[in-house]
Amino acid sequence: SSAITPAAVPDAPTGVTATAGDGQATVSWTAPASNGAEITGYTVTASPGGATCTTTGETTCVVEGLSNGTAYTFTVTATNSAGTSGSSATSSPVTPGSDTDGDGVPDESDPFPNAVTEKTIDGVSLQTTPPTSDSACSIQGLQTEAVPTESAGVATDGSGLGISFTLSGCDTNSLEMMIISIDLGFVPEEGSVPIKIAGDGSWSVISGATLEGSILTYSVEDNGPLDQDGTPGEINDPVTVAVPLARASAPLATPVPALPLLSLVCLSGLLGLFGIRGLDKQGRSRDKRLRRLMGSEA
Repeated sequence: SSAITPAAVPDAPTGVTATAGDGQATVSWTAPASNGAEITGYTVTASPGGATCTTTGETTCVVEGLSNGTAYTFTVTATNSAGTSGSSATSSPVTPGSDTDGDGVPDESDPFPNAVTEKTIDGVSLQTTPPTSDSACSIQGLQTEAVPTESAGVATDGSGLGISFTLSGCDTNSLEMMIISIDLGFVPEEGSVPIKIAGDGSWSVISGATLEGSILTYSVEDNGPLDQDGTPGEINDPVTVAVPLARASAPLATPVPALPLLSLVCLSGLLGLFGIRGLDKQGRSRDKRLRRLMGSEA
């Protein structure tokens, strides 16, 4: 019979990374070789302080109870029925801090600490840029839905994807202008532009908007023409992309017919022949005038 190799402790986990939060850090790593026995758990240890978290096989863990403003590094061990591995290589340091908007980015490294400015759903990513760093105008919701691919007299060849987002917490005393950037996750039909979908379903081209590859960008003002929500401090704006009829129906340039090369050579020769004959006639006429002139002087 073949020899049975006894199980050994796992190798040490690799690729340990950490992301700081408010009083905590999320640590992730790559599973190592199990060496003959299934890995049953992992342990993450923070330094300084020795705070830990454990999993039963997942490769992500949140270490809580950390002090904001203190830099931490992390190591991970793996355990199976044969025992526990050695510690992984140490992660790069991260510093937990206050996270006012709860987006997982500490305030000190968040350009907009009071506002959630990024959200992704169904492969569509929304990013907003408030006018000031202390803005609290946050993404409240992001939705996608199927919409028509054309609107009579406005546009055609649409993507069929409608995107609607809601912003809230915006300044009600000084209405804010937000820069909107939406990554569609695909490149739409050539010639497409961002289209506003009004509450009654009608379409209109968004003035000043751009579409580069899969990313559309434009500006929307609270209670401005594009804001479908009439309440100051909240913004709602459904959009899609399609090809405006002005572009879709633009006539193609009429080509100028070109003569074949042989025809051009023949035409050039005829023009040259006519030119020579004309010059010859002019020469004979001049000679006759000279002879008459000389005869009258004799």
